Amino acid sequence: MPANIAHAADAKGAAIRLRRVKGAVQAAVKEFGETLDAFVAQHGVPSTHSAAETRDEWWDRTMNDLTAAILPDQDSERPVPKPPRYLSAPSIPIDSMAAGSSSTSSNNASDGPHQLDSVIDLFQSAIVSEPFYRSQIVATHLTPARDPTLIPFSTLTPDPIPEAIAHGLQTARNITHLYAHQVDGIRHVLNNNHLIVTTSTASGKSLIYLIPILTQLFTSTPTHRPRALYISPTKALAQDQMRSLTSLISSIPGLDWVRVSTFDGDTPMRDRGAIRDSAHVLFTNPDMLHLTILPNHFEWVAFWRALKYLVLDEVHMYEGGFGAHVGWVLRRMIRVARYYGNRELVVVACSATIGNPIEHARSLMHFTPIHLSSDTSPTPPRLSLIWNPPPLNPSDLRAGRLPLISETARLFVFLIRRSVHTVAFAKTRSQCELLFKDIVTLLGEGSPALISRVKAYRSGYDAGDRRKVERGMSAGEYLGVVATSALEVGVDIGQVDAVVHMGFMGHAALKQQAGRAGRRGRDCLSILVCSNNPLDQHFARHPDKLFSHTSDEHVTTDLTCVDVVAGHVACAAYEVPIRLQVDNEAGQVEGGDNGDEDLLLEIEGVKEAVVSELRWNPEAGHTDLQWYECPHAYPSRAVAIRAIDEQAFTLIDTTNASSPTVLESLELSRAMFSIYVGGIYLHQGQSYLILAVSDERMSAKLRRTTASYFTRKRAYKDVDPVRDRARKVVGPIEAKYADMQVKHHVFGFLKYDNATHKLLESVELATPPFYRGARGVYFDIPGWLAAELAVGGSANSSPNIDVNVNVDADAVDRQARTLRISECRGLASTRPRPLRVILYEDPKAGSGVAHRMFDAIEYVLETALTLVSECPCEDGCPECVMHEQCPYHNDLLSKAKAMYLLQRILKNDLVNHDTA
Repeated sequence: MPANIAHAADAKGAAIRLRRVKGAVQAAVKEFGETLDAFVAQHGVPSTHSAAETRDEWWDRTMNDLTAAILPDQDSERPVPKPPRYLSAPSIPIDSMAAGSSSTSSNNASDGPHQLDSVIDLFQSAIVSEPFYRSQIVATHLTPARDPTLIPFSTLTPDPIPEAIAHGLQTARNITHLYAHQVDGIRHVLNNNHLIVTTSTASGKSLIYLIPILTQLFTSTPTHRPRALYISPTKALAQDQMRSLTSLISSIPGLDWVRVSTFDGDTPMRDRGAIRDSAHVLFTNPDMLHLTILPNHFEWVAFWRALKYLVLDEVHMYEGGFGAHVGWVLRRMIRVARYYGNRELVVVACSATIGNPIEHARSLMHFTPIHLSSDTSPTPPRLSLIWNPPPLNPSDLRAGRLPLISETARLFVFLIRRSVHTVAFAKTRSQCELLFKDIVTLLGEGSPALISRVKAYRSGYDAGDRRKVERGMSAGEYLGVVATSALEVGVDIGQVDAVVHMGFMGHAALKQQAGRAGRRGRDCLSILVCSNNPLDQHFARHPDKLFSHTSDEHVTTDLTCVDVVAGHVACAAYEVPIRLQVDNEAGQVEGGDNGDEDLLLEIEGVKEAVVSELRWNPEAGHTDLQWYECPHAYPSRAVAIRAIDEQAFTLIDTTNASSPTVLESLELSRAMFSIYVGGIYLHQGQSYLILAVSDERMSAKLRRTTASYFTRKRAYKDVDPVRDRARKVVGPIEAKYADMQVKHHVFGFLKYDNATHKLLESVELATPPFYRGARGVYFDIPGWLAAELAVGGSANSSPNIDVNVNVDADAVDRQARTLRISECRGLASTRPRPLRVILYEDPKAGSGVAHRMFDAIEYVLETALTLVSECPCEDGCPECVMHEQCPYHNDLLSKAKAMYLLQRILKNDLVNHDTA
C-alpha cells in the first residue's frame, strides 16, 4: 500500500476513534449533568449571597452521596473539585456582582427589600453547562437595585388626595404610598403647570396625570364636569390605558358616573355620538384627532369648553415627518379649544427615552413645560450581557459567525424551558418570523408542550390576534413572545424576566426594549446578541461604549417643512379661518388676532403659505384684519400624517381552495419586496408558498407548505437626481439639493435551508421595478480628485472605495437618521455607478432634513472631517466611517481616503482640473 494511502487510512481511523471518544465523553457529561441536576433538585443549592463557609459546608455535606452515586469505584475520601457553576465567581465575566442588592416591587412600603433573585442566578449557573455555550458571553454589566423614596398620600399640599381615591389605589393596585417624584409631578399638574416627565420605564408616570384627573372629577359638580384627552401614538396603548383606568375607577367610591372611552378607527360609527357627548376621559390617537375630531369640532363644543387635561404619552415617538405632523395637529387642537374660550388647558407629556424633552415638548405643543426627571422609583437588579456568536472558523474570522437567528433561537429556548418569561426583539418582520420558526422547530425536538406558550407579535397581524397575545402575556399564559418594535412601547404585558435583542437597534430602542423586563420588581436580564454587522462587533470589542452610554437621543421635529406647512395651514383654516393683522399702509402681514394665531404664525413659512394657499374673504370684517379660509372641504383627507398614503396589498390563503381567507394586508411598498412568485412568506411561523401575484388586483395567493427552506429577495437600488432645486459650490465640488427617483428592483430570490441557513438555489425573476420619489443632496467627485484617490477611470466606472462619514446628528438635526446612503459597494460588485455621493431622505420621513443638510453642507463636511480625524481608531469604525447597513460589511471602506477626500473638498485654493 502506498505510503500516502496508508497515511490517509490511519488518519481516517484516528478520526473515527476520536469521534467515538468524543461521543462517549459527551454522553458521560450529559449523564453527569442530569444526575447533578436531580441531586440539586433534592438537596437544594446554596444562595450566592451566603457566606463562603456556609456554601462550602453545603458542598462537603452533599457531595459525598453524589460522588458515591456517580463514581462508585472511586476512593470515597478523595475530594471532589467544585464545578464552576457552583463557585462564587462564575466562569462568565460578571461585572460588579454586588451581593445583597435590594428593590421594592410596588409603591407599598411594607414590601421590604427584594433580594437579588432567581433569574440572574439561574442564568449564571445554568448557561455555562449548555452544550451550545462556547463562551459567547463577552461582557456583562450589573445595574444594581435601587430603593424607592416613598411619600404618604397625606403629604400632598395644599390638599391631600381624596380619601376615596387613595382607597381605590390601594384596592385596585395595592398602592399605599407615592414615589417622591410622583408627588412633585402631581403638585405641578394640580397647580396648572404644563409638565413633561422623563423618568424611567415602570416608574409610575401615569399616576402623575391620573391622580389630578381623578381628583378634578371627584371634586367637580354635576354642572361643571371636567374632561381629559389622552393621546397615544398607537391604538393598542390607548386601549390598554383605558382598560387600566376603567379598572381603577371601578374601585373608587363616588366615581361610578365617570365615563371612560376610546375613540379610534375601531370605534363603531353608531357609538361615536354617545362617546363624544358623555366621555369624561377620552383615549385616542393623532390620526383620529386629525381626520375626524378637528374637522368636525363644532359637534364637540361641550368637550372643548370643558377640556382640562391633555396627556401626550410616549412623546419620543413623535419625531421626523410624523412628529412634524403631530405638532401641527396639536397646535390646531389647542387653537380650536381657544376658539371656544378654553384657555385653561394643562398639558402633561411623558417619555422614558428622550434627550431634549423641553425643546421637543415646546415644538409639539407651543407651551414650555416644567421638566420632571428625578426618578425615585425602585429598580430591580438588571444584568446586561453581550452575546457574540462563535466564529464558523476560529482560524479564519472572515468566514463569519454562527447565524444570528439560530443563536437567538437557542438562547430563547434555553430561557423559556426554565420558565423565564422572555421577549425577543427582531429588527424586521421577516427576522421575527424566521426566529419564531426556528424556536418552534427547536421546541418540537424536546419540549413540544411549550410550543403553544410561545407567540409572534408584529405589525401586519390582525388587531384581534395582537390583543390576544398582549392579554396572554399579561395573564402568564404565554412564556415567550418574538416581536418587532411594535411591542416596544406602553402596553402592559405582565411580568417579563428577560429581553433578548437580536442585533443592536439603537440606544433608544435598546433602552425601551430592556425596560420591558423587571417591571414587577424581580431581577431581570437584557441580552444583546450580536450579528456580523460591524456596529454589533464594535460593541462586542468595546462593551464599555455600550454600557456607559447614558444620554438619551435627541428628538427633533421640523414644523417648517414646506409640504407639511401647506397641508396643515389649509386644515387649520378649514376648522377656523386664519385671521391676520395687516399694516394697511405697507400691506404687510404683522400677526394674528388676540395672539391666538401665534400658535401657527411662530412657525417659519406660515404667513407666506396663508397668503398663497388660502382664500381671502374681504367681507369677513375689519379693514385691518384679513380672514383667510380654506377653499376645499375636508383638506385633512389629503394630508397623511404618518407616512406616504399607500394602498394595501392583500394576501389570500388558498390552502382550503373552497374557502380562501385573508391572511394579512401589507403596504404596497413592503409587498414589492416580499411578495414574489415562488417565494416563501412567513406568518406566525408557518410557511406559505406564494403561488400567484396580481398587481392589478393588489393581491397574492398563497398556500401553506412544509418546505424545508426560506427565501430572501435579490434586489438592487438606483437613486438618480431628476430635478435640481438648488446649487452650492464648496471648494472643488458643486453640492445640489434635488428631487430624486429611487428605483427598487427585485430580480430574483435565494433559497436557504431552514436548519443550516446554507444557500440552496438562486432563482431569477422577471418583475417590474418599483419607483418612489425622494429628496436629497448629491455631489459628483471630479475626475482629477478621483484619480488622486486611486479610484481611476471615468465618471462611469466603478469606484474602488466606498466613502461613508457618520456626522453627529446635532451638527444639523437629530433627524439625520432619516437620511439614506444610496448604495454601498463590495469586492464582488460589478454594476457600474457614477462617481457621486448621494444622501437622500427616507420618503416616509418627510421631515425636511435633506434640505437642512444642503443648507449647512459646509458645516456638515467640516464636522465630518473633525469626527473622522479625531477618532482614535486606526482603520475605521462605526463611530467614524463604517456604515452599519452596508450589505458588504464595509469591505472596501477606507478611513484614510475618506479623510483625504474631505480635506481636498474643504481646501478652497484647489483648481478644478476636470475638463470633461
